[in-house]
Order: sequence, then structure tokens, then C-alpha cells
Amino acid sequence: MFVHHSTGLWIVECKHWPTGTVGRPVVQKLHSATLTSNSRRALIVTTGRFSQDAESYAQSLTDIVVELIDMAKLAHMISLAFPNGALPTNLSVR
Repeated sequence: MFVHHSTGLWIVECKHWPTGTVGRPVVQKLHSATLTSNSRRALIVTTGRFSQDAESYAQSLTDIVVELIDMAKLAHMISLAFPNGALPTNLSVR
């Protein structure tokens, strides 16, 4: 997914893997896609978790920034965005 942010183009990948682990190959592919898109920022969001190898690889990159958001971080972000615990029912993607 391409996100046109005020800071530039972000490349985002979402993985619905509630019981799974996102490994280094996913981060490597996103790294390549980000460079191909002339972007310098990427984001992977998962309902699962990341392997230590995936986290280490993302942190070692110097040409782009790859942010990893796992289920725990995603849950925290949702709790900050919706502190009363009620998610809006009219959310949609355009």
C-alpha cells in the first residue's frame, strides 16, 4: 500500500497473522519495494509478532527507515486513539 504522507511517500504492508511471526524475508522484500518506489520510509503492521531476525534487520538498515508494529504496539496505539474503548463503526478505506 502507498501512503502519501506530508513527509513523503510511505510504503506500508499489513499482515493478518494472529498466531504467526513475520520473519526477515518480509522485511527484505519491503526494503526492496521501498527503494524501487523511491521512498525512504516503510511500515509493516501485523496482528502477530516479528522474529528477532526481522527486528535486527530492520534496525540495521541505513538507507531507509522500516518501522515494525506488532500486535502489542498496535493494541497500544488503538487504546490511545480510542481511550473510551469504543471504535467507530463507520471506518472505511478509500
